[in-house]
Amino acid sequence: MKTTKILALLLAVVTVFGLCACAKDVRGTIGNDEEEAQLEPGSASGKTYTNRFLGIGCTLKDGWTFSTDEQIAELNGNAQKVLGDDYKKMVEKTDIVYDMVASDGNGNSFNVNITNMGSAFNLIYSEEDFARLSMEQTPQMMASAGFDVTDTAISTVTFAGAQHTAIAMTATYNGVTVFERIVCIKKGSYMACVTFAVLDKADIDGLCGTFYGL
Repeated sequence: MKTTKILALLLAVVTVFGLCACAKDVRGTIGNDEEEAQLEPGSASGKTYTNRFLGIGCTLKDGWTFSTDEQIAELNGNAQKVLGDDYKKMVEKTDIVYDMVASDGNGNSFNVNITNMGSAFNLIYSEEDFARLSMEQTPQMMASAGFDVTDTAISTVTFAGAQHTAIAMTATYNGVTVFERIVCIKKGSYMACVTFAVLDKADIDGLCGTFYGL
């Protein structure tokens, strides 16, 4: 139970503090390009998740389950309560919207979240730019939440059949070491992050391998 809570807290700190701070720094005016008009949520059913807008899908391993629609709505908080099922408007008006969360009941989890960065971001910034801006701020913000970040790295990885920028991070909290990988997927004015948090670093590649291109 202790490690489960620590991993959940790590995901929240990195996603909300680090990546949102980056989003606020680089977000420009919201555009109305063709890709934005096509934005739609992914779908999780049984053991399979698909997101045609991002062009990715995954099939869960045994022992893993998706969070329910109600649990996702709780993560998205007041925005979903106010805007209901208007997914595009929710993404435009909030810092981060969770599209999917999966966990194995032992503290390991991953999620897909998406942020509208604005049309200026689409023209100027790459996935690598986004990752570097994020990592300039994240360690200090995590330290304020009680995490000791011991290692960070930015690299290019093959994910769901395509090349993407990824952030790798190792952090400790109350003596527990956790490992995280954040795969950045830029789609027009949007940035999606597929975020993995595990207790055994060796598990990350296997979890990434459950994703495929559509």
